[in-house]
Amino acid sequence: MDGEKSRNPEAAQFYLVADPEMLDATIGNFTFAARWWGVVPTQVWANDRHAHADIEIAYVFEGEGEMHFGERIIPVDKGTIVVAMPGDEHRMKSAKGRSMGIYFVSYSASLGGESSANDDLTRLVRQFLSSAERARKDGPEGDVGYLFETIRRSMEGRFPGWKGTASSASRAMLLTVARLFVPLGSPLPEPQKQGAWAWVNWSGQLAREESVVERVITWVISRHREELRIEDAAKFTGTSVRKLQRELEKRGFSFRSLLHNARLDQSRHLLMTTGLSVEEISRHVGFARLSYFSRMFKDKYGFSPLKYRSMRGN
Repeated sequence: MDGEKSRNPEAAQFYLVADPEMLDATIGNFTFAARWWGVVPTQVWANDRHAHADIEIAYVFEGEGEMHFGERIIPVDKGTIVVAMPGDEHRMKSAKGRSMGIYFVSYSASLGGESSANDDLTRLVRQFLSSAERARKDGPEGDVGYLFETIRRSMEGRFPGWKGTASSASRAMLLTVARLFVPLGSPLPEPQKQGAWAWVNWSGQLAREESVVERVITWVISRHREELRIEDAAKFTGTSVRKLQRELEKRGFSFRSLLHNARLDQSRHLLMTTGLSVEEISRHVGFARLSYFSRMFKDKYGFSPLKYRSMRGN
């Protein structure tokens, strides 16, 4: 990953990307400008008490520890999302003698214009920014963790369309976190389907500058486990199948290859981070036949799934 690595032996060793503008997002009438993005690899660590002018979102992907807000101490473990709002004095550390790894990103938020000041997404963001909650667990599908991991893989892999993928994942992550932190019983209308991702699909209000292809990438990443057809993607984006095919071809890939790559990318992640069998992973990511999954995986990565896992030591 591009960026700087901390060299202070007293502090956490981390990878930091300054000014990651591809993570900027527009939600409703709010603009979020990304200031920092980083990873603290799994280790024993602690940072100093501090406060800043931005909104910081941290996600614990491994281990356990504590988040301190002044005198308030919040235990955190794998799957915990922590939000520090502007002016919050806070510090984070792993549990005594235990390791912890986190993703973190900070945004400045600004409100502009009045044409959509009262739409549902703007009201959702207002409630999120005024919430007194500072920690929540990820949803049962692990949406926030998967989105953070998608951002990381996009920045590290620099595959075709990586900036659009990182941008779409950043926007979806903000929406998902906001929905998790808004108190239950809020007057916001609920999406038709269950799950945090349904909110993104239901809203239909992605940033105006986001291209059709970037919207499809977001949609495929979020629903790659399902039986997806290009006709469904065209309907979601409000365009024709032929136009969508042309837009994808301009980027050098087809809808089928986009879907396969999303499934294979997630399968690689599961091979490295879980004890699921290859057959279970194949089904989990959306492949109906194990033999087809294994062949596709080897074509893309050069090794069978089992060989790839053994090489990564899991």
